[in-house]
Amino acid sequence: MTGAIDAYVRSHGVACPVCGARDLDRAPATIIPECVSGRLTVWVGCEGCRSTWQEIYQLVDCVELSDADGKPVDASVSRFN
Repeated sequence: MTGAIDAYVRSHGVACPVCGARDLDRAPATIIPECVSGRLTVWVGCEGCRSTWQEIYQLVDCVELSDADGKPVDASVSRFN
């Protein structure tokens, strides 16, 4: 099944990795409690073949940083660096 999962990820999850149907039902995202890397999981179900699986998301970028007044903020200056 690894090949099907790899293809599913490369296609950005547009179709079921089991049957290819595009009618997918995604539950609300939840934070993995034991994970400190900022990952989210989403349960997905296929309406066609009734298969279920979890998608795992991780923050990879952030854009349009602004302060409380909506003014742009220099993202190169961060308390996290």
